[in-house]
Amino acid sequence: MGNTQEKADSGKDPQHSNGLPFPAIVLIAALTIFGAVTAVQWVLASLLGIIKFGLLLVVVVATIGWVISAKANR
Repeated sequence: MGNTQEKADSGKDPQHSNGLPFPAIVLIAALTIFGAVTAVQWVLASLLGIIKFGLLLVVVVATIGWVISAKANR
């Protein structure tokens, strides 16, 4: 009975202190999770891009070094 009185006094359900309906809470939670997953994917893609670029530089430098050493041995 105390819950009914609290609801009548405050004008909203005490279990939902933010006043949002349940579907809105679910929507906000889903958007938060979606945003977190998207951010993690972006960070991982950026890191992988940097790593791939670094590996490309290693291959180019190694190839140039190989060509120079092959010409020096002639």
